[in-house]
Amino acid sequence: MHYRALLLALLVPLAASRAQRTQGEMNDSAYRSAHAADSTLRVVYRRLEAKYSQNPVALRKLRAAERAWVAFRDAQIEATYPLDDNMCGSVQPMCLSMLREELTRARIAQLRAALRHEEGDVCEGGP
Repeated sequence: MHYRALLLALLVPLAASRAQRTQGEMNDSAYRSAHAADSTLRVVYRRLEAKYSQNPVALRKLRAAERAWVAFRDAQIEATYPLDDNMCGSVQPMCLSMLREELTRARIAQLRAALRHEEGDVCEGGP
């Protein structure tokens, strides 16, 4: 029993110290996570461009949709956090990154669904 108490005495502070992160660390983590989502989005988007490459009309419309989505994403972030530096304080970069990641992951899901569409799935869209 003494061994368990000693082990707990050593592990509990270690776990607590790992759980307590600075706001800067949390901001950086959220930024990295949003950046990873952006990278995934680019990969999936490029795959969809390749799928549409033989259909210029579909490719043009895909690109227009992506430009519109980027405008929507940016407007949604600005509407949620009007970018007043005093609004959320030091947590604002984390909040912005988390929302950006959430919106990006939703877009990734939409594009992946378009990649799965096959000829004959007329209500699913695609070239």
